[in-house]
Amino acid sequence: MTGTTRDVVTELLRRIGEGDPERIAEHHVPEAVGTEIERILVDGPDAVVTGEIRRTARATHRSYRARFALHLTVENGLITRHPVYEDSLAVARAFAP
Repeated sequence: MTGTTRDVVTELLRRIGEGDPERIAEHHVPEAVGTEIERILVDGPDAVVTGEIRRTARATHRSYRARFALHLTVENGLITRHPVYEDSLAVARAFAP
């Protein structure tokens, strides 16, 4: 992957969006899945992507929404850092027995 930080991040998000349906559906009800990208902020090699995911836990059939942020660092056209911050409490509540 080559290009600007924004180009690399946009391509990563496209690839995540295409995903592997079987792997994604393993823990979630496929009909109740969605992701909304709200912002992509770029400053030099760093980008922050914010948004919200919507899922339904297959084990409990509970729907949830979880806010997230990705902090990506792009160097020489490659992503070298990819920390993910999410509302893990919303996820935990959805999967709790």
